[in-house]
Amino acid sequence: MRAIRARKFLYIVNPLPDRWPAGDPAAPHDPGRHFADVDDGGTKSFILDRRDEPGIERFFHWCFAKRPAEELFDVASDPFELHDLADDPAHAATKRRLRDALERWMKETADPRATNHADDRWDKVPFGGPRH
Repeated sequence: MRAIRARKFLYIVNPLPDRWPAGDPAAPHDPGRHFADVDDGGTKSFILDRRDEPGIERFFHWCFAKRPAEELFDVASDPFELHDLADDPAHAATKRRLRDALERWMKETADPRATNHADDRWDKVPFGGPRH
């Protein structure tokens, strides 16, 4: 993810939207456990166990689902960033302005994802070992 925050808006770009940003449901280093690379806890278990129940599926989406390529939130009226405006035509100009600013910043700072969205150098970090 890369993001830029303006006074009223937050724009997020997800260069690899086909990836699981909050943990792989079938993490290769711990087979058999869903989202094993997300810290265990009561909230995680509750959401995963009930993710298809009415009223709970939105929490699963917010916590574990894949993210779209672009997200835009009006943080003044939606401080918890629950209502994505990226596809709203009324906010197209704002999205374009923030996208351009973010792309400029990524180039100025030599961000590897500025030229290669698929750069996966961060995926090569070795797993630290078994869980205890």
